[in-house]
Amino acid sequence: MAKFYIDGKALIDQNGEFSGAPVEANGSVFLRAGLHPFTVTYMQNADEALLDLTYAGPGLHNKRQTQQ
Repeated sequence: MAKFYIDGKALIDQNGEFSGAPVEANGSVFLRAGLHPFTVTYMQNADEALLDLTYAGPGLHNKRQTQQ
């Protein structure tokens, strides 16, 4: 299971159990200038859990956040 919300709206909603190879999900949204709160939730039943979040926008080129 992996979910990504921005401004309280689901942008990515990958339901299911993941084990083994990583699963990739993509989404895009237009955001006006300003702060936009986001929430990420994820779970993995087997092996090590890994979250790799990449985002981009004007002046931001593929910023990457990784969590294990």
